[in-house]
Amino acid sequence: MPSLRPYHKTKVDLRHYKRLFGYLKGTKFLIVILFACMILEALLTVGSVSMVKPIVDLLVSRRLVDTRKLTDTAVFELSIPKSFADGTRAIKGAGKLTGHKAGDTLRRAVSDSQNTTHTRFILDLAGTDAFDEGAWTEMFHAKLTAGQRVAETIIIIPGTIQTPAELATGTPQFRLLTSSSPELAQLRTQYLDAIPPPKTDALKQVGFIQKVRAKVINLLLPLLREIEVYSEQSMFHVLVALVVIMLVFAILLLICTVTTGYLSAYLGSLVVRRLRDHVFDHMTKLDLGLYVRQSVGNLMSVVMQDVGTVESAIEILFSSVVKTPITVLTIVITMFMVSTKLTLFCFLVVPVIVLIVFVIGRRVRRIAGQMQAKRAELMSLGVEVFTGMKVVKAYNMEAEESRKFQKKHRSIFRMNLKTKLSEELGEGLTGFLGFLTVAGVILAGGYFILDSGELSGSGFAMFLALLTQIFRPLKSVPKTNSRIQKGLAGCERVFRVLDQKPSIVDAPDAVTLAPLKREIAFENVSFAYSPQGDKVLNDISFRVAAGQAIAFVGETGAGKSTLVNLLPRFFDPTEGRITLDGVDLRKGTVRSLRDQIAVITQEVVLFDDTIANNIAYGCANATREQIIQAATAANAHKFITEKLENGYDTGVGARGARLSGGERQRIAIARALLKNAPILILDEATSSLDSETESLIQEALDRAFQGRTVFVIAHRLSTVHHCDRIYVLDGGQFVEQGTHHELLALGGRYARYNSIQFGKPAPATA
Repeated sequence: MPSLRPYHKTKVDLRHYKRLFGYLKGTKFLIVILFACMILEALLTVGSVSMVKPIVDLLVSRRLVDTRKLTDTAVFELSIPKSFADGTRAIKGAGKLTGHKAGDTLRRAVSDSQNTTHTRFILDLAGTDAFDEGAWTEMFHAKLTAGQRVAETIIIIPGTIQTPAELATGTPQFRLLTSSSPELAQLRTQYLDAIPPPKTDALKQVGFIQKVRAKVINLLLPLLREIEVYSEQSMFHVLVALVVIMLVFAILLLICTVTTGYLSAYLGSLVVRRLRDHVFDHMTKLDLGLYVRQSVGNLMSVVMQDVGTVESAIEILFSSVVKTPITVLTIVITMFMVSTKLTLFCFLVVPVIVLIVFVIGRRVRRIAGQMQAKRAELMSLGVEVFTGMKVVKAYNMEAEESRKFQKKHRSIFRMNLKTKLSEELGEGLTGFLGFLTVAGVILAGGYFILDSGELSGSGFAMFLALLTQIFRPLKSVPKTNSRIQKGLAGCERVFRVLDQKPSIVDAPDAVTLAPLKREIAFENVSFAYSPQGDKVLNDISFRVAAGQAIAFVGETGAGKSTLVNLLPRFFDPTEGRITLDGVDLRKGTVRSLRDQIAVITQEVVLFDDTIANNIAYGCANATREQIIQAATAANAHKFITEKLENGYDTGVGARGARLSGGERQRIAIARALLKNAPILILDEATSSLDSETESLIQEALDRAFQGRTVFVIAHRLSTVHHCDRIYVLDGGQFVEQGTHHELLALGGRYARYNSIQFGKPAPATA
């Protein structure tokens, strides 16, 4: 298995999420509801904020709606005023001088220009193609105020426009000229030709936003006019209605927010549950080599901790990554409806925010990956210490183990602080950018309100409210991205495990192996744990007839356990083959093979469950009577019923800690007897036991041997005297073989082992 250390390839992020989405199978209905709530939440947010405008309009202008302004879609623009050396100030106008906005623009231009130190003011409106009563009213007002501020005011209009009688007659202070006036040529040459025309591009006149807005207003115009009339008569009632509408929006918004949060959390938890189940199930199917190369703590860190980080990545995906764009897009569209220029101005900060998110995200991803690895090491250390606590205390190593734990924990603590600092810095910078943007919008909005009149005060207040609603989710984007990067760092470690494929699998044409009838044969079997490693077994060949008991002895590392581990296909030979009644084990199904094998190991594995359930492990349908029979045959029934308070329902504790070594061994023998498999493997089953316990276990094993093919690994030669054949291994090869008497007579390694253990040749056994 490759290292579980994280790797950094952003191109695989989408692939990670695609794999995670596979665990959401069967939740389409919930996802549809979630998206519907997100969209409704965004609309309600905009709706509640939009109530600012009518409330401000009602309180300031004492009318809720001004349909004149709403239906005014004409475009009228003025050029930048230009001053000349002789005291003349000139402006050009173009577009349509119709509607409320055009009249306001004209009034401000005349008023500002007349209220200066200039001696002459020229307003060239020859480029306009329409005038309404409001425009003539503003010109009449300019005639009345002419002479009070500047010596002379000249307004030029198209020759096709019929001039009202009140303006036809000029005065020394005010003159209205048409495009056909003789005097106009001199004015053009002297002043107007030097002024660039105002910007009135066709795109602005027929913009998409303006078209949509005009269509909506035309559809609602009858209703808006009724509201306008009613608001002028019952202002307080209208104010109460607006507040009630805001309250309704707030309640619906609360429901949608809670529903969105709950469904996001539910989907995140569901992915974690299914993913963790899958990882655990997958790990149980991987080869034993995984558990040799990786510590238990590291593997449990993947199952519990790394998978757990995925939950935040999925939850934040729905609650923020998907929800934020929906909310922001809805608000931005509304902002465009209010003011296109201000909205485009706000977009200046977007690249900066993206840069902050990218830089901080990369840093958090790197640190998070390192933290996952460090936490796995910490968990592994904890498992080792707690498992070996007896040894730790016996050697007075409590302080040293605590120091090692604290050192690793401090490293994780520092990494966590770096991550938090990056997250808070990103959120703070985004908030600061938001403040700068609001300040800039206030200045720009002030110009549009005070100077150009493009935006009303209530519209500007609504725009600011919408802008603050945008920066509320955007402010958390860096922290959101950090949580996603942490989740993806966990995904990398999890998917590294899931991508491992077990080598011990059924062949496509695998058959069910029939119960052993004739023999098991090892034919020129060699084995190495890795392709580059040394051979642990080298050209091993032997045959075992059904019902025989054979033993393997030798020094530690000789290859005894590796040899018997090939029989249940915990590993496959790198060379040669193993057959059962002539069928290569690799051509049979793993399940049918292991159904025929029971294993009793030196280190008995018991689960934190009852005595009965540990005996019946692997035999779910076993009755209590069958369990008792197996325990009796294993010499375990007596201590279970007499020594344990709850008998067969007594819990054994973690790893069987409440039982002695001999008691655990007898429970393991009872488990093997209950399985009633035709092949039995004993791996040092009687080591480290007192004589009385060993006698009880040996008696139980003698019963287990009856009618079974038995493979025994033993250092204590007293357990192998009765075996039909004994093989002595050294360096992965057989150096001696024969019966107990034959090997003693040979005077080789076996005889030496026997002499070391017994001090003299063991007595002959029948």
